[in-house]
Amino acid sequence: MPTTTGAKNPGTDEIEQISYEEIGGSPTFAASNNGITARQIYKMPWTSIDQFIRESFPPAVEANCEYIHENNRPFPGKPKLITDKITVEPWLPDKQTGSQEHTYDGVNTYSHARVTIDYATLPRQGTVPYGTHRITMGAEFIVLPKLKTQFVEDGNTVADTPTDADKTMDDDEVQITKVIPTIEHTLNFVSMPNPPFDKIREQLGTVNKDEGDSNLFSAEPGTLLFLGIEGEEGFNTEGETAWDISYRFSEKRIHGYNPGEGETIFGWNHFYNKQTGTWEVVIRPKDGGNGTVYDESLFTKLFTVFGCVHEDEQGYDHTA
Repeated sequence: MPTTTGAKNPGTDEIEQISYEEIGGSPTFAASNNGITARQIYKMPWTSIDQFIRESFPPAVEANCEYIHENNRPFPGKPKLITDKITVEPWLPDKQTGSQEHTYDGVNTYSHARVTIDYATLPRQGTVPYGTHRITMGAEFIVLPKLKTQFVEDGNTVADTPTDADKTMDDDEVQITKVIPTIEHTLNFVSMPNPPFDKIREQLGTVNKDEGDSNLFSAEPGTLLFLGIEGEEGFNTEGETAWDISYRFSEKRIHGYNPGEGETIFGWNHFYNKQTGTWEVVIRPKDGGNGTVYDESLFTKLFTVFGCVHEDEQGYDHTA
């Protein structure tokens, strides 16, 4: 049955109508624990191929200082099953529309194409900063000082006084090594145009500042460290330069206790103080004053459009 869809021509508001027909025996489906895949086969005019590909793989666009990457064209009626691959073949290979001398740029053209669309339950693309998100485990190892440390037997402290040399620890005994687990976050973006490399360089090695409801991964301020990016330059479906970018962050959440505060979460700017037996902020000289070991920054700037100036609802300047 013939079907019509509309796709906008690049650089204009003109909508081009694409007519196509699903052939008999289509669609087909397959399912497993990894998700669902499907395949449709269309017959459509050869001249509509480019426009159909644009509709199926929309390039990222800019809106309110953010990159909006719409999902690929979905399977009809199944929005979570989106286009993964398109294969184009001549409908009747032996019936091209003209001789080789009259074909477009030396390539054969035909009246119709056989277009095979493969669908998969791919990760949601959506709006930056919500690219595909991968989490792995990590760890940091630290050696705790032995001051005031004692062995314990049956839940009771063996050494009643620090003078009991046979039972209290000294420098020749076992090292007290503590494992600090971390959560390693990777955000992957496909076809990101003009990434804000200046902000990426500026915020390398910084920790997350409090941004209210916009806190990345809902991480407490100071617990998320920006490690950097990995990327590869390529092209989108319009032939424009675009990047596949992976942002990497490390989240450290140390569960501890502070007098007067009770149970507290400590982050990257907290270090173990052997005199007090707790985690405390360390300051260092900075710009004529004092600053923390890791500077704070607004991580939302990592995902803004290069050169864009925008204030969000909380009044943060998202200048890129």
